[in-house]
Amino acid sequence: QNEAASTHYLLNPTSINPAYPGFSDKYQLFLNARWAWQGFTDAPRTYLLSFNAPIGNTLGLGVMVGKESLAQLQQIRGQLSYAFRYQISDVKMALGISTEFRQLSINSQAANPLFDQNDDTYKDYLAGSRIFDAGVGFSGNYEDKLLFGLSAPNLISARLGSVNINSGDKSSFLNAGLATLGYKFDVNDITVVPSILMGKS
Repeated sequence: QNEAASTHYLLNPTSINPAYPGFSDKYQLFLNARWAWQGFTDAPRTYLLSFNAPIGNTLGLGVMVGKESLAQLQQIRGQLSYAFRYQISDVKMALGISTEFRQLSINSQAANPLFDQNDDTYKDYLAGSRIFDAGVGFSGNYEDKLLFGLSAPNLISARLGSVNINSGDKSSFLNAGLATLGYKFDVNDITVVPSILMGKS
């Protein structure tokens, strides 16, 4: 299952790209919450807590934990990101990698008549499907105005347990790719940043 692209990516780009830790040369702490489809039962909810910091002049480190829920399906994730930053003239760039652990499970308290209580896959999901993943990313800006980035957040998706929701191999490579492009406009004392996020899944 591919990661959902956070609609908060412009405020917290580390949520979709491991090249951003330390990119701002500041210590940053983010708490993101997103509730979608308000008014619907079991609507999607996402919570993210992340911290990233520069290390010296060239390195960056990021830590992120999060929880996502959709109907009876829940996901808990933890991620470490490492970035290398460099600058050539007016272009600032960074390369990053991430390692991630996720656990997918079904809410055992939720009663759903569509679930067969004796199904082996259902029982496994009650215990939790554990997944290890890794990602890579590239980010940059030109004169601190033109912003761009590329990332592949799901390179491996190797399942560590017995749950296998695909009929093929238990691992996959390069499941998804994301690209961002934006530009900063200064209007009096206000900064406007129109941006676009494109993805392949």
